[in-house]
Amino acid sequence: MLSSRTRSSILALLLLLLAAGIVAGVGRNVPSSAPDTYLDVLGTWDASADAWIRERRTDLLVDAARALDVVGGAVVTVPLRIGILLLFAAFRRFSGFFAFAMTWAISAPATEGLKAWLHRGRPPGALVEISSFAMPSGHTVAITSIGVAAAIALATDWWRGGLVLLAILAGAAMGASRMVLSVHWLSDVVVGVLFGAGVAIASAVFVDLVADRIPERWSIRRAPG
Repeated sequence: MLSSRTRSSILALLLLLLAAGIVAGVGRNVPSSAPDTYLDVLGTWDASADAWIRERRTDLLVDAARALDVVGGAVVTVPLRIGILLLFAAFRRFSGFFAFAMTWAISAPATEGLKAWLHRGRPPGALVEISSFAMPSGHTVAITSIGVAAAIALATDWWRGGLVLLAILAGAAMGASRMVLSVHWLSDVVVGVLFGAGVAIASAVFVDLVADRIPERWSIRRAPG
């Protein structure tokens, strides 16, 4: 499933360490104090990015962001994930199935756990209804992790990297839309992209490693890729 397990492991580790570093820099604060952070520069960037987007926000951008709000929500992503898993099973892509399932099983609860632990406040004046805390952006984690996990499992070696990059860009676009709607700070969505991609790549590495240690007659490698 992976052309280079070592490079993939290093990339996953770097992404997750960067995400952890930003989380540590933001720290736990009273929700009403957002965008204040432990590391002042992060709070300054968050406030500046939020002000920059508000000054350039248009009705067209808001409409597009509202559409992406639905696309990145559970009403779409949960059936999408289930559908992808069913396709993996139907075509006997068992390595992809387990890597994709592992990505979902880790990223979704970890996102909610981080939100509850950090209890970071949202930007003021949200343009859609929200009920949870801000960091990390759940929509961004979901789209990034779905895209990266699917790209790794489905693509062949020569174009896998390009699809993974496109998936990360799709996650970044979702993150930008969350900022347009004033429901997330910049650091929320950056952590979402880093964490979503890191978990997806790490899950693929783990499944690939396990697959190499399963006896051939029990192998989960039932299809190329």
